[in-house]
Amino acid sequence: MLLVAFWVLMEISFFEVLFPSVVTPVSLLALSVSFVLVLGFHPGFWWAVLGGVLFDITRSGMLTESTLVVVVLAYATSFFSRRFTLEPHGSGQFLFIPLFALVAGAYSSFIPALSWPHVLDSLLGMLVWTPVFVSVKRLNAWIQ
Repeated sequence: MLLVAFWVLMEISFFEVLFPSVVTPVSLLALSVSFVLVLGFHPGFWWAVLGGVLFDITRSGMLTESTLVVVVLAYATSFFSRRFTLEPHGSGQFLFIPLFALVAGAYSSFIPALSWPHVLDSLLGMLVWTPVFVSVKRLNAWIQ
């Protein structure tokens, strides 16, 4: 729970202040993908939903489309990781960096007020992916 709260607060208080033009909640998306990859679908899905709800409530006080995007992203991550046997172990995590950059760029294009994906969203997504994934992986190793 503290890890989810930490990355949600990093998104709200740090990334939104330094990068105001980035509309994608990159740490939230990275957190949901990381939980599903590291923990598996069933426990990772509920942690991802918890992160989405916590992000929405702390940011706007109500549930928005971010929670729905997290649910769809958790299902898509589980589907593609099983179909393509992508393993998050070792150097396999670096295969997810370009995929996550595409997800971050695609998120900004699905918001109705925007017409094209932002390059800065993808770049920030590539930078945020590794620390989020490593923190989830190390927390899981510490718990087990």
